[in-house]
Amino acid sequence: MNQDHGAAERPQSSAAKRWRAADAREVLAKWEQSGLTLTAFAQAQGLDPARLSRWRSRLAGSEGSAVRFHPVQVLSPSGVLSSGIEVITTSGQRVAVHAGFDPDLLIQVVDTLNGQPRC
Repeated sequence: MNQDHGAAERPQSSAAKRWRAADAREVLAKWEQSGLTLTAFAQAQGLDPARLSRWRSRLAGSEGSAVRFHPVQVLSPSGVLSSGIEVITTSGQRVAVHAGFDPDLLIQVVDTLNGQPRC
């Protein structure tokens, strides 16, 4: 923290196009210590308030999320698709996944089939 003016020093990479999570955590911690609103702090530091808000949401989501593993069963070569895989959901539904699939779309499909739609 800059003792002369009470302003938080931005991480060296704050002027860069992209922040690392560590950079965002540092700035967000200084914001919380400042007692200012997010918008007032961002403006005082010459930062985009939306950038701070996005990082706050992103980091809050990463802290509360845990890795989830799902049981899998490896089939014999005759039961495997030659150009991809077959996913069987916990509710027993089968989804054929071909090479070049969109992983985010697959997650949405499997969650929806298991009754856990994402927002």
